[in-house]
Amino acid sequence: MGLTEKAAYLKGLLEGFKLDENNPENKLLKEIIGMLGDMAEEVSALGKENDTINDFLDELDYDLGALEEDFYGCDDDCCCDDCCCCDDGDEDDDEDDGEDK
Repeated sequence: MGLTEKAAYLKGLLEGFKLDENNPENKLLKEIIGMLGDMAEEVSALGKENDTINDFLDELDYDLGALEEDFYGCDDDCCCDDCCCCDDGDEDDDEDDGEDK
């Protein structure tokens, strides 16, 4: 049972009690349960919006991967040392060029 359903259940319970609406405590209880329902709907809407954003980010990640593959010319499974995507441009950093320091 989700938040929206729980809030609706509480609202139904309150209506089943047939409480006097002129009593301030009952009025407060009714407003609190109404606010819980509103909050549950808002949380549900935020969850749906979050799912939409996650789907969009997944699409962007896929598109970026395809773009990287087109730009670098190889895939993520590349294991060759002379591949353009594996080259970091610092070929001679690990080599000793014979100079004393």
